[in-house]
Amino acid sequence: NLTRTHPTKHTHPEKKMESLTSEEAAQSKDPASTGSIDPDTDKYAFVADENVFAYHGDKLYAAKILRRRMAVAPGDRSGKKQPLYRIHYKGWKDRWDEWVVEGRMLKDTPENAVVAKASRATKKQRIAASSTASSSSSSTSTANSAESTTEAKTRPSSIRVNMPENLKQILINDAGLVMGKKFIVTLPRTPSVASILEAQLKTRAPHNKHEEIIKGFIEYFDRALGTLLLYRLERPQYKAVLTQHPTIPLSQMYGAEHLLRLFVQLPKLLTTTYMPARSKQSIGASIQAVLSFMDENRDSLFSVSVYTAATPEYIKLAF
Repeated sequence: NLTRTHPTKHTHPEKKMESLTSEEAAQSKDPASTGSIDPDTDKYAFVADENVFAYHGDKLYAAKILRRRMAVAPGDRSGKKQPLYRIHYKGWKDRWDEWVVEGRMLKDTPENAVVAKASRATKKQRIAASSTASSSSSSTSTANSAESTTEAKTRPSSIRVNMPENLKQILINDAGLVMGKKFIVTLPRTPSVASILEAQLKTRAPHNKHEEIIKGFIEYFDRALGTLLLYRLERPQYKAVLTQHPTIPLSQMYGAEHLLRLFVQLPKLLTTTYMPARSKQSIGASIQAVLSFMDENRDSLFSVSVYTAATPEYIKLAF
């Protein structure tokens, strides 16, 4: 069975992570337990009472950390303890509070707020964003004059990214191979999306904001791949990956071809997001830096040899 259910409509987080032990269940209902002393402070990436964004399915929601502890995560057969966090989804009743691992959370930053909003965008909103981005490309003088903080908060501004010509041609060839010739990329890909982005980081002087944005790209790729970045022919392969490798992040399975598609979609989604212009500029600069890196290393990142012809049986699954 290659299918795996992903929520398509989210009006609330739809499933609570099981309590770790009977003691944990009791603590989750005991407000006094939030004041317990934690001897493993240096092992956590987040603190109690911190505002975060938390993934549920492929969507990000605003949440707050209620408390934390070192414990074995539900379903983890290794028996190894790791940081777990009790979170409350903002705007929802307490019954939706749940324990989550660190990998399901992002810091509360303007850049991650964009990722969160984009993750919850409907198909209709994504189409509208694409149309807005196309129509705004011919009016550069108007966009350049909208620098004030007040204006940035009252109307969306576009992110301008210049796709290198070589990468444009690669995108065209990619579409032709998949949709025209019925080829699919062989997985896992080397280098992976995560490896490419980490390699790009090493080419620059340390910069906290850029590092945070790159981390956001990796996290968003893992969540957006299934809803934004696949052709129909690729969906059976995607479902098989989820079934056969449920614990491996998609950013470690897919490669440059799908990362490039992300940078086509992301600026369009950001266009209709209300946030400070400076934050959008930072994200745009990081996208441009990664595209330049991919262009400079295109001979080692892209190759027609990574595509294989889909079998007739596979094509039936897709269509």
